[in-house]
Amino acid sequence: MKTLLIFPTLSEASAALKFFGLTPDSNGFAKHNDLGLLISGMISPRAIKRVRETAREYSPETAILCGFCGACSPSLSLGELIFCGASPRDAAALESLGARRSVIKASKGIADAVEKRRLFEEDGIDAVDMESEEFLHVLSELGCGAGFTQVRCVSDTSESRMPTKYFASISDSETGDIKFSIIKTLKYFIFRPKELADLISFLRGAWKAKRRYDYFMLKYLKEISGESP
Repeated sequence: MKTLLIFPTLSEASAALKFFGLTPDSNGFAKHNDLGLLISGMISPRAIKRVRETAREYSPETAILCGFCGACSPSLSLGELIFCGASPRDAAALESLGARRSVIKASKGIADAVEKRRLFEEDGIDAVDMESEEFLHVLSELGCGAGFTQVRCVSDTSESRMPTKYFASISDSETGDIKFSIIKTLKYFIFRPKELADLISFLRGAWKAKRRYDYFMLKYLKEISGESP
């Protein structure tokens, strides 16, 4: 089946690119047999446009969105792999690799611990991402949203204290790019030492999660492609 794998960032796509030995073009797209790989960028008008244009040109039968998420459910641990929206066959494959079926929904912006707790308690949401709702809408318009699957790795737990205002300050809402500046970062944290400690803790956890995510992706890609790295 012709499938489009979508990764919001290069970090989330790195294991797949290495597995297939691919280098994305200037639009973030690469292809291997019946699999198309797209680095979309984080949620933004540019990322939505990139998904639309790629799906229109590549015409996949289905799409899989892969990457990290924030846990709302206290039962989800750091680095745990979860999924939603898969067909029974794909779900069985994901579960055999250790992933857990969960309720994943898109949030407006980066959700802090208070918001994640509310989403879990009031709406039964297990984890949040930022891209799925908009991307699925685009794919459905083009007739390739059937069987849309999300495969996510928990990069921050329900109790993680992320400096959400800092991340919002370095994110470009139009392009989805991260605009990191040492000077701006120092100015932000010089009077917020507690948030700096939260950032360091988050980055340590995210690094551990990425190692588990990359290992899982290698097994998952082997499963869906029938190939070995």
